[in-house]
Amino acid sequence: MAEYRDEELERDRVCARVKNPSQAMIKERAVQRKILWVSRIAALVCAVPVMSFILDTDNFIRIDPEGAFLAMIRKASPWAMSGFCVFAALSVMMGRSLRRETDAASAQLKEEEKAGITPPAGKEAPGYGALLWGVLLLAAAVLVFAAISHDGTRELLHRAIEICVEHVRNRSL
Repeated sequence: MAEYRDEELERDRVCARVKNPSQAMIKERAVQRKILWVSRIAALVCAVPVMSFILDTDNFIRIDPEGAFLAMIRKASPWAMSGFCVFAALSVMMGRSLRRETDAASAQLKEEEKAGITPPAGKEAPGYGALLWGVLLLAAAVLVFAAISHDGTRELLHRAIEICVEHVRNRSL
């Protein structure tokens, strides 16, 4: 099984030891800032139509639940899918940019070592991976517990059963 590599953490660890950033490193940071801005704008552009559909109660107050579902597929899912595709492409671009910056920082470190420049002491980037996973796992457990304690799954199951029974009743008439 492939091991997960956190490109950003790896970049931070290498760049923390560089005393004088090279032009390639500075250029890649600018590229990363642009990618972040494009992703924020894309999120806004894709979320507005989806949120306007979801917040319009007329889309969900229908006798026919299938009609509401089909309307959601027709109106909201293209925006959601396009947002997903844009984020996937931007994630690949960000990963490549992070790798290029890490490579540039490694080359800069080698040049600094040849020139006799020592890396700054105590600037090693900390690893937060395990802490982040722990916090996410705790948050997931709290949310699952909250859903179970508020009978959220029971309500969802009863609503699904009602829809199925209504569908079968309408088909048999």
